Amino acid sequence: MFNSNSDMNCHQVSVLNCFNNLKRLALSVSRVTLILTILPYSFADHEYEIKTIRTGANRVLISSAEQLDLQINLLDMVIVLLDDANPGSHPDVFTPLDLVERLRASMQSAPAALEIFEARLIEVGFITREEYGERGYIFRQFRTFRVEEGFPAIRRSQLPVGIGKVSYELEVPAILPFERTPAIT
Repeated sequence: MFNSNSDMNCHQVSVLNCFNNLKRLALSVSRVTLILTILPYSFADHEYEIKTIRTGANRVLISSAEQLDLQINLLDMVIVLLDDANPGSHPDVFTPLDLVERLRASMQSAPAALEIFEARLIEVGFITREEYGERGYIFRQFRTFRVEEGFPAIRRSQLPVGIGKVSYELEVPAILPFERTPAIT
């Protein structure tokens, strides 16, 4: 899934894949959007900022100056492209409830991880609701971009005194020179 230059081991890729899937749910379900704040995308020497857009979209929302701020670790932005789909219309279609249940099932053998996950779901206000199973999505592809010098981003250190919070849209065509791997479908 990620290129061979990545230092991620199989377990890290598996965890990241699982979290990526959950992250994708934020497209339209407001409570599920809150779940995204509980998921770690940082490993010892590599960080990932995961963004979701629909196929054909040319902009990605960056919600703070810190999101793409260069740190000590390597930072990649992974864009996941999804499309709307009717639940049950295809084996690969998933809903927010499906993914929460998959994550719970994957953590059954790790009670401490499950406990933390459940506590964080409560923290962000996630409640299992029927409507979270009504809207489905289907994965189309991953695209990975290296956030490095020259990558167009607002950095906390660049903000004038008095500016407390910013959000902005990043145009995908502007970051194409930073793409790490060909699109993965």
